[in-house]
Amino acid sequence: MKRMVMAFYYPWYRTPQVSGSWGHWRTEVEDLGKAAEERGIPMEVLESMGVFQKGEGDFSKLDEDGLPVANVKNHPTIGLYDSSDPLVIRGHLKLAEDSGIDAFIISWWGRGDFSDEVTAKMFDEAVGLNVKLTVYYETVPSRREEEAVADLLY
Repeated sequence: MKRMVMAFYYPWYRTPQVSGSWGHWRTEVEDLGKAAEERGIPMEVLESMGVFQKGEGDFSKLDEDGLPVANVKNHPTIGLYDSSDPLVIRGHLKLAEDSGIDAFIISWWGRGDFSDEVTAKMFDEAVGLNVKLTVYYETVPSRREEEAVADLLY
C-alpha cells in the first residue's frame, strides 16, 4: 500500500480586494477572545500557540520588508492572499502536486461558512490534478447535533 503525504489546508484567509474585508490576517484582542469563547477554548491556549499576536494590525502601513503590518507570525511568500481567489487555489493545488503532496485535508466549518465557499472552489479547481481533497469537519461546542447532521448530509 502506497503511503500518502497529506497536509492540512486552512481556507479562512480574506482580503478586501477579493472578499470585501480582511479575514484571519488581522486578529484584534476582542476577536481573539470571541473566537476562543465560541470554540470553548481558553484564550490563553490560543495565544500560547503563537498563531495570534495581541494588538491590531495596521494594513495602511508597511513593515521593513514592504509588507502590510498584519497580526501574523509569518508572511506567506505570495503575500497576504484570499483563500477564495481561484488563482490562489490553483496555485496552492499545483504547488502541492509539484511538491509530492497527495492530498489536502480542508478545515471545513459547515454550510454557509466562508470555508464552504472555498472548499467548493477547491474541488472544482482540483479536477485533472493529482491532488486529492477531503474535509475535516470542525466542531464547535455550541453547534447542535441537528446542525452537524445537516452539515454532513449536505
